[in-house]
Amino acid sequence: MLRRLRLLAMTWEWGKRRMEISKLRITWKRSAIGYPSNQRRVVKALGFRLLNDVVEHNDSAQIRGMIRKIRHLVEVEEIGREGEA
Repeated sequence: MLRRLRLLAMTWEWGKRRMEISKLRITWKRSAIGYPSNQRRVVKALGFRLLNDVVEHNDSAQIRGMIRKIRHLVEVEEIGREGEA
């Protein structure tokens, strides 16, 4: 019973932290021409359409991994929590 209560408390804390997720503003700065196709697919998966396009995503491990894969093509700016400027 005590273990179950701890799990519930941990889940609640995790949910509370989810509310405070910061956002990332990602700008596509260099063309993907001449780079491997998997990097071009990451650019497309992030939602970029044109060079110098800007997208915003919640800060998560998945997005950070995608950014790391194409870090030579993009610029990243952390813009704080959701709802903040």
